[in-house]
Amino acid sequence: MTEQVMSRADADGSAADEPPMDDQEVRRATGLAIAAAGISIMGFVSLFRLRVGWDQSRARSFRRFLGVQAESLTGIALGYRALNRLREGSSDKRGVPFAVVGVVLGVSNVVRGVFWLRQDRPEF
Repeated sequence: MTEQVMSRADADGSAADEPPMDDQEVRRATGLAIAAAGISIMGFVSLFRLRVGWDQSRARSFRRFLGVQAESLTGIALGYRALNRLREGSSDKRGVPFAVVGVVLGVSNVVRGVFWLRQDRPEF
C-alpha cells in the first residue's frame, strides 16, 4: 500500500522532484516576507497622506496616489513570492505571517487607493 502512495507522488512529480530548502534559502524567503510586510506598511502610511483630499496641486496628489499603488503592488508581489518559496520549503514557516501581512495589506491599500480616486472632488 505504501508503494502505491509513493508511486502516486512520483507520478505527480511534486514530492519527488523538489529537494528540501536549505537554511540560506529559508532565510532569503523570510527576508522577502519581511520586506513585503514593510513595503505594504509604508504604502499604508502613505495612504493617510491621500486622506486629506486633493492638494492645491493635483500633480502632487496624483504622485502620492501612484506612490501608494507602487508600494502596495510591490508588497503584494514580494509577499506572494515569499509565500510560494516558504510553502515549498522546510518546516520553518516563521516568515509566513509577514508574507500574509504584505499581501493582505497591499491588496487593501490598492482597493482604498482606487476608492480614494473615485471620490467626488470639488472643482477648482
